[in-house]
Amino acid sequence: MDSSSLKLKLFLVKKRFSVTLSLIIPLLFLLLQIIY
Repeated sequence: MDSSSLKLKLFLVKKRFSVTLSLIIPLLFLLLQIIY
């Protein structure tokens, strides 16, 4: 595997991770609001 495709893969993973995080954080916040 060449380095450019590896970089692209890493970039996509990072992007997906940040999107997932931005979805999860509000949900967690809501959960905390409900519990407390």
